[in-house]
Amino acid sequence: RKRGRRRGSDDWMMGVYAESRARAASDHSGWFSFECFEELKESGRRLWQ
Repeated sequence: RKRGRRRGSDDWMMGVYAESRARAASDHSGWFSFECFEELKESGRRLWQ
């Protein structure tokens, strides 16, 4: 899991982003989802550091 973890982090981010976008499209709360994404991005960065 350590090998290429920077790359893995980026892939994970994109997955989270795509999911938040999909959720925003389905429940029409784009701004809320975007804020959630920003929050997840921060915790994700801490997680992968």
